[in-house]
Amino acid sequence: MEDAEMPYNPAEFDVPEVIAAAEEHLFRIDGVTGVGLGTGEAGNDAILVYIEDESVAARLPATFRGLPLVTIVTGIIDIR
Repeated sequence: MEDAEMPYNPAEFDVPEVIAAAEEHLFRIDGVTGVGLGTGEAGNDAILVYIEDESVAARLPATFRGLPLVTIVTGIIDIR
């Protein structure tokens, strides 16, 4: 998908728009339970992707709009 290939430019970064686009793209992948904005290994901006288990990580792109993806295993989220 072309959204995943756009370069990241902090000066032009619209957080709500990027998170909405990331959600639309990443929630299509089975096992993704949440998406947010956070920091990566070096303290730089990153897209946080909450996943059911480690096997989901293999199906994710490395970046989205130039931002690295950081995975967090949550297990299945059931909101009752």
